[in-house]
Amino acid sequence: MMAANLNTKSTVSALQMAWLRELGIEKPWLPEPTQTKNPAASDAPVQRPTELNLSRPLVKSPVVTTAQSSGGSLDTMAALGEVVTQCQACGLCQEREQVVVGAGDLQPELMIIGEAPADHEDRQGKPFVGKPGQLLDNMLRAIGRDRASRVYLTNAIKCRPSGNRSPRPEELAACRPFLVQQIALLRPKALLLLGRFAAHSLLGGEDSLQALRDKAIIYRSEGLEIPVVVTYNPSYLLRRPEEKASVWFDLQRLL
Repeated sequence: MMAANLNTKSTVSALQMAWLRELGIEKPWLPEPTQTKNPAASDAPVQRPTELNLSRPLVKSPVVTTAQSSGGSLDTMAALGEVVTQCQACGLCQEREQVVVGAGDLQPELMIIGEAPADHEDRQGKPFVGKPGQLLDNMLRAIGRDRASRVYLTNAIKCRPSGNRSPRPEELAACRPFLVQQIALLRPKALLLLGRFAAHSLLGGEDSLQALRDKAIIYRSEGLEIPVVVTYNPSYLLRRPEEKASVWFDLQRLL
């Protein structure tokens, strides 16, 4: 279950502390919030984060024409995977080595959605491998989780953009129906979106990652109501390790 409120400081076990040190975090909390400059405002009620109602998609996506034209079915993960591997809805199909559909438990408590496969994922056909994958494993262990148990991993984009460039809007839109169908089939208890493009693909809009991190988001679609946590992508953390403490703060919402 996701906690409704987060304390600024958190009590962690010795094992969690060990994994946090692997992440490069010596203090498992963020700095105490600074005092407001206006004393008269100190007694004002704290504004609760905005909750997004996603009962209707915020991004217009093309229908999955590949499945329709071939008569394919999307009612199982195996069938969906077959359709995704044959997809030619955007130009990425000409650049990819392998399609990275996803991997993990098919009855997940947590579904993790990254942005796009990098070169390691493209070669192996698996999400979150290499150094970003190792960092993600440490992130999960720090909150008592493991990718091998009740976790499913995928990306918003199923094919690697050349040169590991950022996904284009039309590429995100082309893959979005697959992502939405994966969520509908897996029915996870929580969604963890890693990176701005992963969040924009599923949630729509153009909010900054910081703005999305500050919001309480519920993904609603076809009877599903799934809490969403948005945070930084592991690849970004490898370049900006000072943000790891912020990610630890975000991950506590999954406890």
